[in-house]
Amino acid sequence: FGSDYEGAAVALPALLLGMFGQTLMGPSGVMVKAINQTRAETVGAAIGLAVNLVANLILIPEYGILGAAIGTTAGIIVFNVVETVVIYRVTGASPVSANTVKQLVPSVLLAVGIAYLLRGYRLELRALLLLGVVFVVIQLCSIVATKSLSQRDAELVDSVADQTGYDLSLFR
Repeated sequence: FGSDYEGAAVALPALLLGMFGQTLMGPSGVMVKAINQTRAETVGAAIGLAVNLVANLILIPEYGILGAAIGTTAGIIVFNVVETVVIYRVTGASPVSANTVKQLVPSVLLAVGIAYLLRGYRLELRALLLLGVVFVVIQLCSIVATKSLSQRDAELVDSVADQTGYDLSLFR
């Protein structure tokens, strides 16, 4: 995108951490609606917004765009934690399980290693797309290697295999 955006590069890791946290919590927003707890979503969003605003007021004067990214990440994570707590209290279900964490550890370690090796390189869009494919393959291998599929996940894999005609037994 050119040199106009170089200053924003410092904020990207902090924002990615927030997106990673949101992904780790799963589709909590949809789940909150599905269990008819929409008020909790509004409250969670308000708390997340308050955290974001306070963190921005404190961090932006000292850290600039990085402070804004940290404040935004904190707000996102707080919002998702509030929703996850509500889901757990109402249903007893938690989006974060041992299987989730177990298969993420090798993936995250490999991703950090690749990022370290590629630091300082400017990657074109094609290279970034290829890197995305590599990360998907790494994630799938991590799931298989750590045997992170639950019985319900295995049933879903079987259903996809039946509908597509592909042999997906490797993923069971």
